[in-house]
Amino acid sequence: MIGDLARELCANFDNHMHDDAAGLSLVLAGGPFSGWTVTRSPDHRSLMFARDGRFLTVQDHTDALASVAGNAGESTWFLAITGDDLTVLAGIMSGEWLVQSTEPGTPPERGNPGRGFSLTFGPAAFDLRWNLPFDRSEWPHRLPLLRDGWRIDLIYRFRPLIYFAAFGAPEIMRQFALSLQSLATAGAFEGAIAVLTDKTPAEIAALAPPGMRAPLVVLPTAACDSMAYMAARLTIGSWPDAREFQPLLYVDADILFDRPVAAMLWDIARSDRICAPAEPELLASSMFVGCGLFQADNCSPGSRLGFKSGTLGIPNLQRHGRMLDLIGRIMHNRASLFGREALPYTDQSIANYVLFRLDAVDTERISPYVRLANHAADPADRRGLVHYCWVAGAAARADLMRAYLQKLAAHDPTADRR
Repeated sequence: MIGDLARELCANFDNHMHDDAAGLSLVLAGGPFSGWTVTRSPDHRSLMFARDGRFLTVQDHTDALASVAGNAGESTWFLAITGDDLTVLAGIMSGEWLVQSTEPGTPPERGNPGRGFSLTFGPAAFDLRWNLPFDRSEWPHRLPLLRDGWRIDLIYRFRPLIYFAAFGAPEIMRQFALSLQSLATAGAFEGAIAVLTDKTPAEIAALAPPGMRAPLVVLPTAACDSMAYMAARLTIGSWPDAREFQPLLYVDADILFDRPVAAMLWDIARSDRICAPAEPELLASSMFVGCGLFQADNCSPGSRLGFKSGTLGIPNLQRHGRMLDLIGRIMHNRASLFGREALPYTDQSIANYVLFRLDAVDTERISPYVRLANHAADPADRRGLVHYCWVAGAAARADLMRAYLQKLAAHDPTADRR
């Protein structure tokens, strides 16, 4: 209503350089507040509007403006906020957020306005006077905030997506159906799910478990062979909506969920790197994790272990999508240079090479949730995910997955009703 006066009204670093934040005295020349004088409040961040000895205030629990005689303290203090920051504030209050300074395992909270100028996330509170203008460089996924005016904190949006790549043979699709069933029951997941696939939406819908609440998005994907099936997970960024999610969790079709997945997703959302479970294979000597690439590049990973690429926790695509693109580019380039079948375990080898070389992978954060399994997986040892990567044959894996779900239901009768 008074025009865009952000430069004059919002305290900034120039005020610190000149030590003149308290010197504001701006007489409004037009509009509904013509003749009112704007000055800084004693905190040097908020504003007071005065005219003829009266100060502007807001009537309790309403949007109505009023005036009071004399300075009535904080009830007459206002905060200038730009249109861009107001949009951010609205976004904060419409989503769920994890707060960096809270204990790991703390659930996300909605942002809410508190008393005075505070913005709260459960028990965590931030005073907006010391946080405007916002640092929007990683918005809408992350936002740095200051507690007590100077302690650095960070909030992470929590809007998870779990996605699959399921192609080809009926045995693979049977694995996918069992994985979906476990995700909706023992995994207790009700967020968005996507699948990159060569099947029709009707075929995928037929595989969804009865009563599944999570929305399931089918992303038609052309893939000509097994190498393309494995590479498909890297193309999630071609779906524009994928950039709106944090975190993204990719899982192979031969993975079952045997505990609620929420805590694992919270950990991924707070990570600065792509997360993957460690594999008991040395990068320097195992072809399963790309030793030949490191040797050909004269790169020594020392005693570092590789990771299993069948589970990838991606904090968000705004920050990490370029890593998936680089893995895909090197996969494409090497196939053109040396042939599509020249590198064993192509997708996993190149993913290990790229993410190690760029120090862009965390193999500790989600490893406690993931079991790499053979025939002997026991529900009593469940962690969150069980990956049947050490079982040969798609049909055998599907049979073991079904048997495990039956054993899980017998071990924990509530697992199939969560």
